[in-house]
Amino acid sequence: MTKLKRTFRALPLWALILVAAGSAAGAMTVARNGVVVREAGRPEVKVTLAGTIERGGKLFALDKAGAVNPGEILHWDIASANEGDGSAHGYKTGSRIPEGTIFVAGSAHAENAAVTYSIDKGQTFSSLPLVEEKQPDGSTKQVPAPVSMYTEVRYEWNDALAAGGKLSASYKVRVK
Repeated sequence: MTKLKRTFRALPLWALILVAAGSAAGAMTVARNGVVVREAGRPEVKVTLAGTIERGGKLFALDKAGAVNPGEILHWDIASANEGDGSAHGYKTGSRIPEGTIFVAGSAHAENAAVTYSIDKGQTFSSLPLVEEKQPDGSTKQVPAPVSMYTEVRYEWNDALAAGGKLSASYKVRVK
């Protein structure tokens, strides 16, 4: 991760924030003085972000790619691993769409997760963000926001992230 951070310092355009949330609701059974006691376990989710760039039909790690060019596609992979002893219920993770890039429509993927997007820097999320569009008659109507307005992507799993469990998510952006 250190090399990746150095890359981002060299490219101040790429300021990413990775968000992970979850609650402890796991339990483990422990024997104390002959009495069986149930104790709540505690999740400890480690989240990593890895970036690659697509060049000539091949993928290269961002920390080895050098400068990025307009039109190039960046692939972001988010890996979550629960290294604690309890399940993480209501687990969600996400990332900002870096300034200077545009989200690639249809590129967000995560198995068994709901994917939502924000167009207001994470204040609200929706599976299809809407904006008002003025009509020829002067009225307005809600229409899907263009992906160029997306500021964040978020993944949320209904099933708990069990102790020892792993989840992955990904998305792509195009450099402006």
